[in-house]
Amino acid sequence: MYTPFPPPMPPSKLDLALESGEYFLSEEQKRERAQAAKDAKQEAKAEERKRQREAAFVAPKVCMGQRVLRGGVLGGSRGGRG
Repeated sequence: MYTPFPPPMPPSKLDLALESGEYFLSEEQKRERAQAAKDAKQEAKAEERKRQREAAFVAPKVCMGQRVLRGGVLGGSRGGRG
């Protein structure tokens, strides 16, 4: 359907800054806010990498019914006496 009116303009960066209150912050406060956001993102990424590394080192399941002797499980590969 045809409308003679153009679509509404998206808000400008200045409008968004005014709405969020960021326009009225000092430069130091803006830097602190940006640094806090960067630190949070970095910490989340580090936590994700840590989980991925730990997943690679999952201990194998061990049967408790087996006895481990000198050469391995139940006598091992050394030969000789059984």
